[in-house]
Amino acid sequence: MSQKDEAKELRQAAEARLKAKNDMARLDHADQARLVHELQVHQVELEIQNAELREARDDLEIALTQYTELYDFAPVGYFTLDRLGHILKLNVAAQRLLGGDSASLSGKTLHQFVATEDQRKFALLLQRALSPAARSSADLTLITGDAPPRRVYVQSDVANNPRDETFRLAAMDVTERKLAEDARRLSESKFNALYSAMSEGMALHEMVLDLHGNPIDYILLEVNPAYESILGLDRATVIGCRGSQVYGLTPPPHLEQFAAVASTGHPILFETLEDPAGRVFSISAFSPAPNQFATVFVDITAQRALKRQLERIAHFDSLTGLPNRVLLADRLRQAMYLALRHGKCLAVAFIDLDGFKAVNDQYGHDVGDDLLARLAVRMKHALREGDTLARLGGDEFIAVMGDLANVEASTPMLERLLDAAAEPFQANGVAAKVSASIGVSFFPQIDDIDADQLLRQADQAMYQAKLAGKGRYQLFDARQDRSARDYHDQIAQIRLGLERNEFLLFYQPKVNMRTGKVIGLEALIRWQHPIRGLLSPAVFLPLIEDHPLTVDMGEWVINSALIQIETWLAQGLNIPVSVNIGALQLQQPNFIERLRNTLAAHPDVKPGSLELEVLETSALQDVSKTSRVISTCSEMGVRFALDDFGTGYSSLTYLMKLPAEILKIDQSFVHDLLMDPEALAILEGVIGLATAFQRQSIAEGLDSVETGIMLMRLGCEQAQGYVISPPMPADRVPAWVAGWQPDPRWAATRVIRPDQLPLLHAEVEHRAWLATIKAALDGPHAVPLRMCVHPCRFEAWLATERGAHLLLKCGKHELHDMHRALHDQAEALVLRHEQGESAEGLEPELGAFLQLKHEFLSCLEALISSDVVPPARR
Repeated sequence: MSQKDEAKELRQAAEARLKAKNDMARLDHADQARLVHELQVHQVELEIQNAELREARDDLEIALTQYTELYDFAPVGYFTLDRLGHILKLNVAAQRLLGGDSASLSGKTLHQFVATEDQRKFALLLQRALSPAARSSADLTLITGDAPPRRVYVQSDVANNPRDETFRLAAMDVTERKLAEDARRLSESKFNALYSAMSEGMALHEMVLDLHGNPIDYILLEVNPAYESILGLDRATVIGCRGSQVYGLTPPPHLEQFAAVASTGHPILFETLEDPAGRVFSISAFSPAPNQFATVFVDITAQRALKRQLERIAHFDSLTGLPNRVLLADRLRQAMYLALRHGKCLAVAFIDLDGFKAVNDQYGHDVGDDLLARLAVRMKHALREGDTLARLGGDEFIAVMGDLANVEASTPMLERLLDAAAEPFQANGVAAKVSASIGVSFFPQIDDIDADQLLRQADQAMYQAKLAGKGRYQLFDARQDRSARDYHDQIAQIRLGLERNEFLLFYQPKVNMRTGKVIGLEALIRWQHPIRGLLSPAVFLPLIEDHPLTVDMGEWVINSALIQIETWLAQGLNIPVSVNIGALQLQQPNFIERLRNTLAAHPDVKPGSLELEVLETSALQDVSKTSRVISTCSEMGVRFALDDFGTGYSSLTYLMKLPAEILKIDQSFVHDLLMDPEALAILEGVIGLATAFQRQSIAEGLDSVETGIMLMRLGCEQAQGYVISPPMPADRVPAWVAGWQPDPRWAATRVIRPDQLPLLHAEVEHRAWLATIKAALDGPHAVPLRMCVHPCRFEAWLATERGAHLLLKCGKHELHDMHRALHDQAEALVLRHEQGESAEGLEPELGAFLQLKHEFLSCLEALISSDVVPPARR
């Protein structure tokens, strides 16, 4: 008996005794104790049962919670419906399908969410669900407001309780799967349509492998109608057959290539000649499945022929059959590469026919075309095999001659080309003759150069050949071209410097040597180059002398000088400033107008504070126009000076026509004044002209006090030069002007009388002669030394009455003997030098000679400075 049954029996016995109350009184103490024990056992049993019930209830609640969670959050939608289709309960997935929540959807019929076309199908599903039949299913479309329709798979199941007239539906969202299936079916439909209608032949194959897995053949699985049409094979006879049987070749065509596609999956594309008729096919192959490959092929025979025709049209001239510009570019690049690789020279000849236009105009285009075609054949024969002759168009040809040992090796071909072009032409009763101008460039060169540059060089040389008379060839001068390119680069740098305000003005004072007055300043341009530093005008001005840029720079100088004058005026310094203008700027039609506008922009500056210096050579280019400009400027108050006077023609007629107020004596004469008799003569003449025409004269380039004394003796008291001051920045000018003091010897110098000029000439002549003797004795000489010893004009002058009187009055009668001794010593020194005596042996006599020279020149200087007036001529 189980413990449970035993407890039940005890409980029943205890209950029976408790019912017999009357018997309780008769129970003895032992029976009562036993009865109490039975009741306690019964109580324990009840407590055990209660605990079991509580545990079962907890397990049931846990199971219910788990079921609810599984139900609510299952990925499949669950609906509980009544017989009329009302929604009694639904999980979260079902709520998402209908686009609502449980509260809003409960009580509604599911019919209203089913698409119209699926209503009948849904009704049949409900009918089957309520019958004892097995589960039923259907594919339905659910419509939920504005959301896209959802396609679901629905399965029904009746409730477990027969009395419960409800049933459940499980709905799975299959929208994405259905869309994919629809797309696949549509794609298959389209593919089948294209497969059948495509003009390209297509076939599906499967590889045949041997026991070792090596490809030995392939089987045709499917072909399209185009395959049958192109190859003339019937589908029924090839499906299932091996390629070796179908095409009659073992192994079948392209077995290795197709096997690689089937094994690797990598597609290929190639062209092949497939039949004896010469048809060419383009074949592409890909692998749609393992061990399979599909081929698509097209008959491209016509396209290949058209391509060859188009390539010829694209690369060859239709008239002459020669390579055109496109093919020439390719061949020229190849020839340049080979020249570098093999260390050879390459010549490019640009050929232009002389007189072809006249032939074309006179006889018509047909004759002209015939001439070009025949000339092309002749010139082609004039070249070597491997050379290229191309036609650029019109009457222009290019010859590329490679594998040359040097530049001279091209000469025979160039001469043959000239002969071929010059050979008379006859056709259809027409006789014509042309020639050729040829420009030639070479490769490689010192600088890196590409094919286009090589052609441009040959083109430039061809134009030089035409300018030289036609019917010849001209070699391109790379050095001259490089110089031209350097020139253009420098012009561009100067223009950029002007735009960036890199130029500035320095100022050199002009003074009166006698009074010490600063009479003006000359503005001299400098370039503060960002890399090369401060550059003098000699570096850049010659480059732009004949370039329009010189006009822009000249206007910048004038405007900058006027601005500086304004600044100095504000500081209390009022000094005229002169600026240089070039011939190109002076010849501008609007020069006067632009100058007037520039002056008007600086109203504080008086026109007289500006002086314009024009080179004498520039002024003489158009004397009449220059004269009008000077006159107009003078009316405005602007003064003019002729710069570097003496370097041009210095004609009296020109000087009369040019109303410039100032003549600036060129520094080359000033620099050599003490040692060059010719410079002295020129200066004497220039100063005389200035005096005669009432013009001021000013000497440029004064570099010593002694030269200043000589100028003042000749009558020129105004000068500028480094002995006075070098050019200086504008900010240093005021302090210099305030501290300037002339050399005291200048104030004591007087203008010599005309009768003293022979002494002045004698001083310069003897100084130059003695320097020549000394230099010849000291080192190598280019002329015989005896040419340095010559008859002296001063000797003749001393013999005159005026010369003798001057020596007597000045007490310098020893000058005559001193002069003769000087010549005698020079003669003796020259003779001994010619006889081979060394410089060391001549040193004592040479020292005495130099001492005598010093005494002689000092005596001459005393005579020049004397106030003795010679007697009048008889």
